[in-house]
Amino acid sequence: MRLPFFFLISSLIFSVSASDLEDVAQSREWNLLLHYRSSKSEVDSGAFFLAPQGPVDPLAELKENIAAANDRRRVGFNKEEFECAFPARAQFLIDQRLIQKREVRCERLQKFEQQMGAMQIWMIFAASFPNNPASVFGHTFLRIKTHPEKMTPDLLDYGINFAANTPGTDGTLAYAWKGLMGGYKGYYSITPFYEKVLEYSEVESRDMWEFELPLSPMERKRFLLHLWELLNNSWFDYYFLDENCSYQLFWPINYARPSLKLIDSKAFFWTPAETVRKLFDQFNSFEKTKNRMSVKARFILQKENLESRDRESLNAIIANEKKIEDEESADVCNAYLAYLEWQKSKSGKLDQAQFDKALKARSLLPIKAPPEFETPLSNPLLAHDSRLVGLKVNKDWASVDLAPFSHHQLKRDGGFIPFSEFEFFKANIRYEYDQKKWSLNRFDYFHVSALNAVDSLDRALSWRVNIASDQRSHFVEGGAGYGFGFWNQQALAYSLLKAEVHFLNHGEKRWSPGPSLEVGLVQRFHRLKNRLKSELLYSEFIREWSSSIATGYSLNRNQVLSFEALHTYGLDKKSKSDSIVLGFEHSF
Repeated sequence: MRLPFFFLISSLIFSVSASDLEDVAQSREWNLLLHYRSSKSEVDSGAFFLAPQGPVDPLAELKENIAAANDRRRVGFNKEEFECAFPARAQFLIDQRLIQKREVRCERLQKFEQQMGAMQIWMIFAASFPNNPASVFGHTFLRIKTHPEKMTPDLLDYGINFAANTPGTDGTLAYAWKGLMGGYKGYYSITPFYEKVLEYSEVESRDMWEFELPLSPMERKRFLLHLWELLNNSWFDYYFLDENCSYQLFWPINYARPSLKLIDSKAFFWTPAETVRKLFDQFNSFEKTKNRMSVKARFILQKENLESRDRESLNAIIANEKKIEDEESADVCNAYLAYLEWQKSKSGKLDQAQFDKALKARSLLPIKAPPEFETPLSNPLLAHDSRLVGLKVNKDWASVDLAPFSHHQLKRDGGFIPFSEFEFFKANIRYEYDQKKWSLNRFDYFHVSALNAVDSLDRALSWRVNIASDQRSHFVEGGAGYGFGFWNQQALAYSLLKAEVHFLNHGEKRWSPGPSLEVGLVQRFHRLKNRLKSELLYSEFIREWSSSIATGYSLNRNQVLSFEALHTYGLDKKSKSDSIVLGFEHSF
């Protein structure tokens, strides 16, 4: 019986011409299903392929899939029938008339489809979290609406995530190195959506933006079947810069609608905000957009919108100088309820007695429509693009800035945490007019800073970390301090006490550690950003004081004009220099 069956399979394969099979193997859908890029798959798990040469040979993988389906072979990580392990591939082969449709009982797949529902698919953007270097760019994942919107709340939906599987024993440096070099395995996973809301919106106080993808029922079905294949049979070498949590979400979406060009161009670095922007550009729009404000942001906005008298009353209630039962303002009661929820997110415990008193006090007051707040700046669609090219000039030199990612204090805050900076692998190449030559003036490997305003309720630290090289030395600096907001949080004054270690390029003694103090003021007003900064560095071989005033004006989302006046004074050699620099930056 085995020999006739072999000839049956052979006849099915060879009834299609070799050229037809080659056309199918090179088709866009087949390449999307196998995650091929230039005939090499980005999937690294063996269970995802049936042919030994499948990762690099689409035709060999196609033939082996046809044979596995007709041979009723048990395949994949869970050793299931072909239609159960790879339902999207099976449907593709049926549509291409390369295999025949047959009844197969796939209990796990059927349960998955019923559980997911896929009434809607949403891209979720969790805003950046500067207090964790791994989350400074934000995070993206997907939400699958399990049932019609009116039947179940969003919190009962499922989140689809792609992330690196990291052991808890790795430190920050090991995490960064392995993340850059593909040292972790990345997996797709399913998590109850309420757990994601708890993690991002409540515990980490991050705004969440939700964008519904305009996919048809058939496209959502295709998405779900391919997602099943990825969840059960794949893992990837995880690269922090390109093959990361944002980029990998493109693949099942692109298979759902092959006409999209989400994965056609691969950037050196994919940020979560760019993922949302690219989806918006490809779909031309989103069906719906929602903002799920963090508990901290809700409280701060409610507090800032209070009249001065009501704000004093709220502060008195929080300080236990006034009872909530005596409050006569609905706005104050609402703000106090938001405050209690914020405190719960920090401590994990709700002051139930006070919460009940606040609810009772609020119930006795007239119903009032909630205030309308301005759209938070954390919306990723407001963010500038990540890559940078810039030009700076002054009387002695001209320079070019290049970086795969750059956001600094003179750029618009849209899509980013206000007063934050993130720059990676930024090169400043300078041309000296008198010497008539180009040279690498400075290279910033890693620069992250977060300036936070403190008040009586939140004592968040401001901090900065920078690893860089210039013509004088290679150096590492890091420090922390406090910032104080004013002008309705449109300006922030700060001070940072830092430690710096310089490895000098010249001289017998190379190491020059020492403390430094930085004070500054950053102000934002629509398109205009201003910064005053003064810094004192005192080490064994470098003792200097510098101060600067800088202004940035955003012409549009991606272009900035800048002006900076800088004064540097050497404390030991009594030398000084002054410089005025004009600049233009373009993000793309």
